[in-house]
Order: sequence, then structure tokens, then C-alpha cells
Amino acid sequence: MRVLAALCVLGLLGLVGCGDHAAPTAAKAPAAAPTTPSAIPRPMPLEPAWNATGPTQTTIPEAFRGRWDATAESCDEISDAELKVTDRTLSLWEVGVDVRAVTPVGANAIRIEGTGHEEEESFNWSNVLQLSPDRSVLTMNPGPRGFVRVRCLTPDFPGAEKR
Repeated sequence: MRVLAALCVLGLLGLVGCGDHAAPTAAKAPAAAPTTPSAIPRPMPLEPAWNATGPTQTTIPEAFRGRWDATAESCDEISDAELKVTDRTLSLWEVGVDVRAVTPVGANAIRIEGTGHEEEESFNWSNVLQLSPDRSVLTMNPGPRGFVRVRCLTPDFPGAEKR
């Protein structure tokens, strides 16, 4: 304890660094805003911090539509990681979502708001979907708690064979 107090006293005299007691420096320019949606920090675990960058639509863009799963191998099986995206709905394991609004939020990213349905309950649902540049990987809720899915190249969704 005495050693720590002595170091702090020496720090105040400028002989040893202890805390942030350095002489003031010139003001730094504010840091540039992140340019990619995945670089934006998430303030809460389930609600990403996104700002709309485009007009709201009522349908999901075609690039996001299709069947997605945890791995290419799981696309050939029944999987609880499967995500199906159509123009107006999302289907996860036991949850269906009817889309109300789709807003572009950055490069290859959209925010979807809708009504979720699970068994006999309905609830408000919102999430962000982001595509990889080659459109083969979809990340839901980008960030540390998000999950990644790969595109299933199956004929049950039109256009899948083109990708």
C-alpha cells in the first residue's frame, strides 16, 4: 500500500507514470465514425446500434432471400440452425416472422422489423441481417452475439442455383 502511495506521489511530480496525470496535450481530432456496420459497438446484447441509411421498404431484397444454415453440410439435413428468408417472412427453428419494415443500414446490411410468432404467442421482432461481399454468408445481428449462416445451394428457393 505504501509503495503504491509513493509511486502516485512520484507520478504527481512527473517522475513516474501513475494514472493520467500527464500535462495536457493539444486537443485530438474526434475519431472517425466506423464505416462498416460490423464495426459499430452494440450497447445491449440483443439490440444492435444501427442507424438507417436508406428508405424503408416492405420486402426483403432478393440478395438476402434463400435458405441458410450453420454449415454447407447441414444444408442437406434437418437442422435447428436453418433460416429461411422469403420476400416477406423469415422462418427460424420454431419462430416465424412476418415482415413489417426493411431498412438498409449499411453496405450489404438491412434491419428487419416484424411480428414474431412462436407457438400461440406473438411479439415484436427486429434484427439486422448482413451479407458477406460475395453474398454466400449471412450474419444475423452482427457483433459478438450474432450468428453466421451459409447459403444453402438448393433448388427449393428460386435463384439459388445461380449463386
